[in-house]
Amino acid sequence: MIDFSLIIIDECHHTQKEGVYNNIMRRYLKEKMKNRKLAKENKPLIPQPQILGLTASPGVGGATSNSKAEEHILKICANLDACRIMTVEEHASQLKNQVKEPYKKTVIADDKRRDPFRERITEIMTDIQNYCQLHPKSEFGTQPYEQWVIREEKKAAKEEKRKERVCAEHLKKYNDALQINDTIRMVDAYNHLKNFYKEEKSKKTVRNYDDDDDDDEPAVSKQDETDEFLIGLFHAKKKQLKELARKPEYENEKLIQLRNTLMEEFTKTEEPRGIIFTKTRLSAFALFQWIKDNPKFEEVGIKAHYLIGAGHNSEMKPMTQNEQREVIDKFRGGNVNLLIATTVAEEGLDIKECNIVIRYGLVTNEIAMVQARGRARADESTYALVASSGSGAVEREDVNIFREKMMYKAIQHVQKMPREEYLNKIQDFQLQSIVEKKMKTKRDQCKTYKKNPSLITFLCKNCYKLICSGEDIQIIGNMHHVSVKKDFQSLYHIRENKTLQDKHADYQTNGEIICKDCGQAWGNMMVHRGLDLPCLKIRNFVVVFEDKKTTKQIFKKWGELPIRFPNFDYAAHCPSSDED
Repeated sequence: MIDFSLIIIDECHHTQKEGVYNNIMRRYLKEKMKNRKLAKENKPLIPQPQILGLTASPGVGGATSNSKAEEHILKICANLDACRIMTVEEHASQLKNQVKEPYKKTVIADDKRRDPFRERITEIMTDIQNYCQLHPKSEFGTQPYEQWVIREEKKAAKEEKRKERVCAEHLKKYNDALQINDTIRMVDAYNHLKNFYKEEKSKKTVRNYDDDDDDDEPAVSKQDETDEFLIGLFHAKKKQLKELARKPEYENEKLIQLRNTLMEEFTKTEEPRGIIFTKTRLSAFALFQWIKDNPKFEEVGIKAHYLIGAGHNSEMKPMTQNEQREVIDKFRGGNVNLLIATTVAEEGLDIKECNIVIRYGLVTNEIAMVQARGRARADESTYALVASSGSGAVEREDVNIFREKMMYKAIQHVQKMPREEYLNKIQDFQLQSIVEKKMKTKRDQCKTYKKNPSLITFLCKNCYKLICSGEDIQIIGNMHHVSVKKDFQSLYHIRENKTLQDKHADYQTNGEIICKDCGQAWGNMMVHRGLDLPCLKIRNFVVVFEDKKTTKQIFKKWGELPIRFPNFDYAAHCPSSDED
């Protein structure tokens, strides 16, 4: 840090918990504490930069009282080592004239319409639940149902109950379809299910594409009774779902209200420029497709494009940073005048011509509300919330408005705090932050080093066949976990990786590896310095710990596993030159 004289942290409300900004500031605070010791010993101090944090909304951190809101503000000040909070006071009226608040409106969609598409889906889900004797307490199509079904899938995998695990996995897909149906079009929900079952059928009908000699080898079906029931159930209802998805009289009321809002806003100003915020990448892309498919939008001059994140943690192809920049430049220049974005566009998008912001059923916290509203930069802008009456979105927005007022009150109270009291509180929170980080590091180290790789084995999540031991796993680039087990290739088939093809992945891959016995996906083949290696995804396995007592666990990420694996030994696996 000695190379910097000034660090400016934009959107500094992220300087908390394990955020990147906070980890940078922890280094700064450690040096500051070291300087206190050096000063006492009359030794030269470590040069430190000045810190300037900028934000429109520090938020209240979920506080329900004024004292907790103040504590949240003080913690952020402590993390930033802020000697004071500065807000516009003297020229507040001048600022209000320059930065005008957008006109706010709430558009409520009546969700009492009959929805036969949803009825058919819930009937299928009920059939599956009865088949596997799973009985949830949550309503279909909700987040609590999704959480329940994920828990059931994990539990069944650990208990080696394949029927229940597979049914839970399929129920999750139907629940996704209900959520898509509530947000976008019936046809998008139908396509989501159709693509899933096409993929399932393909996985359960294996033709190994890594054997050049066996072109005439027939495809082998890996379906058991449960697979046949689930795939058969969808195909029995497929025609009916497809027909319902095409009927406009059952279309989503929320979409109708969104269309009316867009038509109104894009016809009342000469140069409209807007952003629709939506929850998922899938809904952003589907809304873009809906606008493209509707000629009425083109008639009023709407030129839309989607803007989504760059992370790889979704079924949908992410956008690269160059693609994001290209879309934003088109929006800034007017070649695109409507962005359909996930929360990636809530912060830092500064386009003064933007005069329409619509939050499409997406309500999170008070920070996101202030940030999204702040994208409407032009004079006489509109900020609209489009939501269905029973979704709770309007109530959550009211809570956010209350919390925003609480935030401004807390900021004023902190600003008026006696100087000594303020500095003492800041110092206490700084010490607390450093102690908490030390304790977390210790806990993480305990987690990482307490188990030996030889104590674990991996079972296929679907058929519970023994795959390999922890001693067979090595790491490439501190990230990719590959199996180096001898004759490991005899346990799996390789098939073309449809997901990566759909994402148009630009990294080298040799296909997806799936279990030879049941067709369960295990991971992908990867090319590392000329070697083809099976790269495994831990979520596709049951991990068995053979310690004092045998336990079975499911993990989402390799980092959650309390084991440290060795780095990949390239020399041991590289073919010698005399084998050419």
